[in-house]
Parts: sequence; structure tokens; C-alpha cells
Amino acid sequence: MNDSTEAAPAALLGHCTSVYEEMEAQSRVITAEQVEMLVYEGKLVELVTVHVGLSVPYYTKVTQALKGMGCARQMRRGGGNSPSQWQLLHAPTVERFDKWLEAMDPTPDEIEYATAQTVRDMNTRLQRLEKAMGV
Repeated sequence: MNDSTEAAPAALLGHCTSVYEEMEAQSRVITAEQVEMLVYEGKLVELVTVHVGLSVPYYTKVTQALKGMGCARQMRRGGGNSPSQWQLLHAPTVERFDKWLEAMDPTPDEIEYATAQTVRDMNTRLQRLEKAMGV
């Protein structure tokens, strides 16, 4: 891996940590089903953009990573004036992040299927072109 491919994941982990820490700072402990849990309730897009200072496109990447690492679980989806609710489970770590990245890597079977699908799609396109050209 070169420096630029290593920098992108490292930056994402840093963003995840910043967002998690801000969520944690704004969260409260609630009791549900006789279990105490740390819960952030608010407008997460606003937290990401205004409080942490990231641009909107990072929202999806960061929330996917936090969920994928097992750091946060969405309890209620927000929208409009309705706030979302997130249970905070674990702070992001390098180990959790690396494990999440590894889990995202496609298996050899997935790569083979994708390659075969690409060949089928290209063959269909070629047949259409040949038909249009009268070949």
C-alpha cells in the first residue's frame, strides 16, 4: 500500500473518532428494558457538519463505519424535525477499524461472480451494437 491509499483509511478513522467523541459528549444515559445505555439523540448530519466540521458526503461514510465497527447502533431514524437516536457501544479503535476493513474485502467467489457478470454485460452490449450495425 502506498502513502495515499494508507492516508484515506487513516483519515476516515480519525473522522469516525471525532464524530463518536462528539456524539458521546452530547449523549445521555437512559434505561431501556432494565439496561442502562449511552444514547445520542439529535440531528446527526448537523453534528457531523457543524460540530465536527466535516462536509456532508462524510456523513454516510462515517455512519457506515461506526455501525460496521460495532461502535454505534441506530435505534431510531430521524428526518425533518425528528431527531435520530443512536446507542453508543464502543469507541472506534484501530483494531476495530482494521477488522471492519478486512470484512469489506470481497471473497474470491464474489470477485469471480463480479467478473463473470461483467463479461455477460459486455457481451450483451456487443451483441446490441452488432445488431445495430447490421453485422
